[in-house]
Amino acid sequence: MFTIFKGIIDLIVKLLYSLAANWFYLLLAFIAPLTIYYVSQGEEIVRVLQENDENWTVLNLVFVLVSFVVLFYSVWVIPVPSINLIYRFFESKSPNQELPPREKLFSQLAIYYNSRGDGVPLMPVRILANTTLFIFNYMLIVKLWDGGASIFYFFLFLIFSLLVSEYLKRKIQDDLINDNMPWGLGSLIDKPFLGYLGHFYLILIVTVFWFFRFDDAALNYLVKIITLFFIWLFCLWNDLFHKFIEIRAQKDSELQSKSIANNNIDFYKKSRIVYLYFSGFVLLAIIIFSISQYNYWIYKISPIIIMNVGFAFFIGFMDLLIKTPLDILHLLNRKICPDNGLKAISSEDRELMELQDGFRTDNISKVGDDLTQNLIRRIKQSKEELYWFFKFVNLGFTILIVYVLFISSANDHKMRREVIGQNDINSYSDRDSLGEYYSAWKSHNGKPDTVILIAALGGGSRAGYWTGIHLDRIYDSTMVFNSKSKIFAISTVSGGTSGTNMFIAKKGMEFYNFPDSMSNDNFWRNVYGYNYVSSALWGLLFSDGIRGWLDKNAVFDRDRNFCRQQEELRAFAGNYPTDVGMEKSKLFFENDFMWKYQDDQLKYKLPLHFINTATVQSGRRAIIAPVKLDSNYFHNAVDLYQEHLNLLQNSCRKYSFPTATAVNLSQSFPLISAYNYLECVGTFMDGGLWDNTGLNTLTELYSKLISIDSTIKYKLIYISNGESENSSTKKVNSVILQTLGSATTSPFSGHAVYWEKAFKQKRPGREVDSLEHIQLLDSLARPMKIPLGVLLSKHSMDSMYRSFKFKIHIK
Repeated sequence: MFTIFKGIIDLIVKLLYSLAANWFYLLLAFIAPLTIYYVSQGEEIVRVLQENDENWTVLNLVFVLVSFVVLFYSVWVIPVPSINLIYRFFESKSPNQELPPREKLFSQLAIYYNSRGDGVPLMPVRILANTTLFIFNYMLIVKLWDGGASIFYFFLFLIFSLLVSEYLKRKIQDDLINDNMPWGLGSLIDKPFLGYLGHFYLILIVTVFWFFRFDDAALNYLVKIITLFFIWLFCLWNDLFHKFIEIRAQKDSELQSKSIANNNIDFYKKSRIVYLYFSGFVLLAIIIFSISQYNYWIYKISPIIIMNVGFAFFIGFMDLLIKTPLDILHLLNRKICPDNGLKAISSEDRELMELQDGFRTDNISKVGDDLTQNLIRRIKQSKEELYWFFKFVNLGFTILIVYVLFISSANDHKMRREVIGQNDINSYSDRDSLGEYYSAWKSHNGKPDTVILIAALGGGSRAGYWTGIHLDRIYDSTMVFNSKSKIFAISTVSGGTSGTNMFIAKKGMEFYNFPDSMSNDNFWRNVYGYNYVSSALWGLLFSDGIRGWLDKNAVFDRDRNFCRQQEELRAFAGNYPTDVGMEKSKLFFENDFMWKYQDDQLKYKLPLHFINTATVQSGRRAIIAPVKLDSNYFHNAVDLYQEHLNLLQNSCRKYSFPTATAVNLSQSFPLISAYNYLECVGTFMDGGLWDNTGLNTLTELYSKLISIDSTIKYKLIYISNGESENSSTKKVNSVILQTLGSATTSPFSGHAVYWEKAFKQKRPGREVDSLEHIQLLDSLARPMKIPLGVLLSKHSMDSMYRSFKFKIHIK
């Protein structure tokens, strides 16, 4: 019992020391798999991988597995160029300095990284780095059974996998020491690079099984189980193979013979080649991602690949230029220049020095004391200079990260505006008041008996899809609403804004006699089955910073916000497969927000769209509206379109306010989108900061319309796609967590709950009006849990469409 208890304590101590020594690199390495595991969007990303209806989806799985190996390498591999960098520095400072061979130092680094450092027990970083693959494998298993990602079952799976791996590694270690490699793997002793064929064969097998689809559901299920089993074997093989590499390096370093020294040199050269391949793959991937984002086909690349390669680049960059040089200097200090002089050198240290040309430790007694001390002093002086140089680089890099994260980034995220002529500005600035527009609208629409006002809740692509299919139903259906019912205005936030804009553009294309050839459901599937995640992640990790420097003096920044706007345009235009369709589609995205309300073919035919956003500086609500806002009714709201016009009065150049920009302002949810900045007005973020329902603006609009026309019947519809109220009452003891929880839930949940209750209240004297709350419910009338994000799987859209088809209305 004591032995077991001691073993558990030793394991925990090793894990804690290992995390302390490598926490920053492991944090970056684990962001991708833990995001997939914990964040609901990760579930959709994994589901999309399993919905392999397209050939590029199958290829995604191949490169997802490769990217996890690349991420593993970024943590595990030793950057050989760092050793060369150190040596060149010493040679330039003092050509006669005595240093150990590069390959010997490389072997010492391998032992230092994966066993003990300064007498502190460390868990091999290989085990921690390879765990990312097991997390991904577990997520695939969970999605196969469509169950919850239970932390208990995950730990059982992980412990079982690690135990199997440890058993196999011990067997390999014993057989390697005895020169008796099993399973015909003896050729790996002389040619370790052949082990990568194991990776290739397993990926090939996984790809073949993943590609197969059969009519029989049971057979498909069996094929998926076999596929997941081979992915699990792939995780094991990656761990076993690199354990073999470490054992071989350690075995070579412990032997003294000339032949082993030659093996050591050979191993160093092969490792350098592997590192160059690893670096080349990462750089090639970065080039491909950059080109694909520029040409707008990055949506075909899985977000998992983007995350893994992005974080592998950052880990490799810091390891190459900061961590490894410091570790090398530490080893040189300990092995070559001990503080108590050369006579105190241990047998292991003596071995290092004996490999130096022209300097043998058995001749120490023949060397004068002055010469010995001068040698030590010269090496120490150069080494300390370099050590403090890299300390300075490390500190400078840390300060740079803090500056970018907390003070200022390279990209200002200036709001997109397009240069237009003065005549257009004069036309767009001539907005009607709400009363003026309402009177004209009634006349052009046959003086309807019922005016419909709609609010749409935010919620990413989930909200966009759910809002879009319902707006189509409300607009086209004659069974629910008679011909005297008309949609007058829609108030939206975030994903609901995107869905409403797509709906308005869709109807506008029909008025231009350019209808899409899709059914309503397929239209919305094409728009919101689109992968908006990959471009956003790449912008966040890499391209936003580069474009920020390139676009420093531009009118607006071509950041991930701009890419999202272009992707939504392309997803919409994809339903109109001709070049003319793209050109017509651009009118509804790239033209000024007011264009469609003043165009002769569209005026008074499309609903007014009130887009809600919020200012970061003051937390105030801002509205982009096609009519002037009456401050007596729209309380505490910034008329953002008017603020934009005010800026143009004293400007020599005139800019439009594109519809795509207005939509993006409303759905600028942190990280996926960047905050948008409009000079002299403020920085804008997701409208959910103030009210995620759109009901605040709808209620104020309703109050204003009653004051204009109190005789007509109004129908208010609220389209929600999730629960606004956070009903959790679990006690939180941490003061920090309490503060963060209050700061995040108060605006996003508190305001939404208030306006939902206000929406459902009866209005005195307005018994002729009606309310309808359209919810996303399952067959038992419970809220359906569809993951929140900007990528929807076919599985989720199928579930939502079933709820749409058999919806339950709450009056």
